[in-house]
Amino acid sequence: MKKLTILLIAALVPMMAFAQAKRKPAAGKPATAAKAANNKFAIVLFDEWIQNVYEDAGNIYFQGTQYGDLNTLRAADKQTGAFRFVVPKKKSDRSKIICSGCDGTNIYMQLEAKGIVRFNGTDVNTSEVLVPEGPNGQETYYIWPANRGEAMSFSPNARFLAMKADPCIVLDTQTKKVVRMVRRTEEGYLVTDNGDFYAIRENGLWKYPNNGGVHPSEFNKLNEKGIETFSFQKLTGSYYGEYHGMYSDAVQQAVYLPVKNKLLKFTFGIQQWSEAYAFDDEGKEFGRMAFCPQHIFACTSDYAKPFCEWAGMNLTTQPKTIDKLKTGIKLGTSPYEPPFDVTLMKSLYYDTQSNLWIQVSDKQFVVYNPDGIKGLSSLIGKCTKHEIQ
Repeated sequence: MKKLTILLIAALVPMMAFAQAKRKPAAGKPATAAKAANNKFAIVLFDEWIQNVYEDAGNIYFQGTQYGDLNTLRAADKQTGAFRFVVPKKKSDRSKIICSGCDGTNIYMQLEAKGIVRFNGTDVNTSEVLVPEGPNGQETYYIWPANRGEAMSFSPNARFLAMKADPCIVLDTQTKKVVRMVRRTEEGYLVTDNGDFYAIRENGLWKYPNNGGVHPSEFNKLNEKGIETFSFQKLTGSYYGEYHGMYSDAVQQAVYLPVKNKLLKFTFGIQQWSEAYAFDDEGKEFGRMAFCPQHIFACTSDYAKPFCEWAGMNLTTQPKTIDKLKTGIKLGTSPYEPPFDVTLMKSLYYDTQSNLWIQVSDKQFVVYNPDGIKGLSSLIGKCTKHEIQ
């Protein structure tokens, strides 16, 4: 299984104060401590709402929202942190990117009025169309204008693409065949090496097997033959609230799901749910979570200390609780402005270097790594803006 599931402000120090600091050796200690703390954080500001974040071996990509005027695709070099535009600001002769994703090598996009394409790296308009878009209401097409994707996910072997939409679509990128269409699902979903689609729905994990293809002339493409359901109701009771993501662990061949005050684990080998962790206080509930081999980070409903952090994947230990993430970095240049603290977040994404990208607002990210940010050398300890010039 594939594991599913970022402004340069110089510190302006008056020369007199700097001279005084040099005459007082003790004054150097806070600066050293601040520098050490700052290697754990970076801040990146964009000029558009970022909808999708994903990566390949050398870059982390940021796609601008399908609802904005810019609709760019940007890349940050994973070692230097240098930004560039892969797809520039939208002009009249360019199809809008609805959603996009990467299988580790190739970037795929759903393009308005075109369909799903494999990006050729230079021009969205000339990229290979795998699944064309057709008119609304015509059963002979898999994608129509109203079916606007939100995100893409890929099987570990990179063969199958799953697009979260309404309905969701599973595409075999080798044969260019749609092998399954699934009614709109919750946030958690994934696709396996053989094209099976798993989704969180109601009180369980639903399996939609690869049925070999969906014929374009079928009157009802939402063929629900062969569906299996693995309920977790015995562990949580009746629950019809919001889910906050499903996270895949390829080593353990398992997925994790935060539900209420519990973190549930589904093991594919035995096809069974178990309880991986639970808060003693049933009123304390999990929110968004992110996993990587070195860290687990979770948001909770605890008002005083809303964040939890585990070192590694050992959930048998108690997590470190955090009231706020103090970046020590200012967003602006005013001497009266305090450094930015993370208290709320919209989404979480761990890159393969174990850096956590925290989207705190539509246009702002905080990069955090308690062990010190890996790579991204030009971003560390700074607030960096990346804007269209």
